Amino acid sequence: MTYIKNYFSDFELETLHSEVINNKRELTEKELDTLLAMFWERHGTNMYHMNLNPLFVRESYLKNQEAEKKDRAEAIEWLEKENLEVFDGVTHEPKDLSMDFLCKDPSECVSHQNSPSACSCIRDNFKSPTQFRVWVDKQITELATDLAEDFPFHDS
Repeated sequence: MTYIKNYFSDFELETLHSEVINNKRELTEKELDTLLAMFWERHGTNMYHMNLNPLFVRESYLKNQEAEKKDRAEAIEWLEKENLEVFDGVTHEPKDLSMDFLCKDPSECVSHQNSPSACSCIRDNFKSPTQFRVWVDKQITELATDLAEDFPFHDS
């Protein structure tokens, strides 16, 4: 007798997640057993009750995990450049760059969610965190100057 694994497709997992999260219904015993089996096979563990979330066993989730790991590694490498610059005595002039390069919708940018101050949008435009901070300081100074011109403060 052959044992046939009964797993959910990505669509079924997303539908199941939506129904459970929106309190339309609860997981059945069979669904729960299937989720446990899928989670155990894909992750090798069932710790912290993560296996109760159907989204953690989707194929697309697993592919995104690899991309997130790569992005995190790149962000860490970029952040470490700051330490090297301190020892090397590197100084940066502020870049003349508008804010158009920043994420259009940070809630949809995986890189921004993983490391907001080292998002791929930032890493692609600045050599190091120090150079980025110099640019941020310049932007804040320019904004403060513009606001002071537009809304002069009165002592009264």
